[in-house]
Amino acid sequence: MSNSVNIDSKGYGKIYKAVMRNHPAADRQVCSYAGNSEKAFPKRDKITRDMCVNKDTFTKHLSTLHLHQAISREPVEWLAAY
Repeated sequence: MSNSVNIDSKGYGKIYKAVMRNHPAADRQVCSYAGNSEKAFPKRDKITRDMCVNKDTFTKHLSTLHLHQAISREPVEWLAAY
């Protein structure tokens, strides 16, 4: 019997090699929370708590990743309907 764990079942956490090679550790940590086309970031409070950083530090790293097109930010217009 195998005790292996399917990493995809645990949620977010995959990072592109380009991010791993070209970005500092804090950028990589923020990027690890990114989702895919079906998932989104957890709330900023959760990420900052997990990373032990403040909101401004998180925003700085998020902006750097967005600027270098390592991640994208999509408007959440569908939330207005709820």
